[in-house]
Order: sequence, then C-alpha cells, then structure tokens
Amino acid sequence: YTVLLDGFNERETERIEEYLIAFKCFDHMRPLRLSMGHAAYWYQAQTDSLRMFRNLRMMLNHMHITGQVQFAGGVVRVVKVANQAVK
Repeated sequence: YTVLLDGFNERETERIEEYLIAFKCFDHMRPLRLSMGHAAYWYQAQTDSLRMFRNLRMMLNHMHITGQVQFAGGVVRVVKVANQAVK
C-alpha cells in the first residue's frame, strides 16, 4: 500500500506511525515524503483492504480524532477532519 496522511500534526503523525507498525499484519514500512501536515509511506502488510480499513478506523477512534479513510487501488488516504464549532 501507499499510505497518505493529510492534516495531522507532527505528534499525531508519530502516533500513527506507531499504530501502523503495531498492526498485526505489518511487514515493513518506509517513509516516502514527510512535510508539515502531510506524509506518505510505502507500507507492506499481509492483509486485505477491508481489514486495513478497519484497523485505520479503530486507530482514529483510539486517538480520539475525527477523520476519513479512503481507498483507491493500492493507495490509502487518511484525512483528519477539523472539528467545526456548533452554532
């Protein structure tokens, strides 16, 4: 997979890296690009996209972050959704 992270701060990105490595299906991961608010990784895992989706949704829940997980072929995009003030 190519895993893309959008909208996360540095600490959140570090925590996500820890989660990705901790997933039971994990084989290998290599950063491709890291910049303020964006990161891209090459992620090798022995899993299907449904389990990967589930793991990433659970990760966001455990981190108490509102976000979206999107799949397109071998690309997984995890986007942090900014909390909007209720009027």
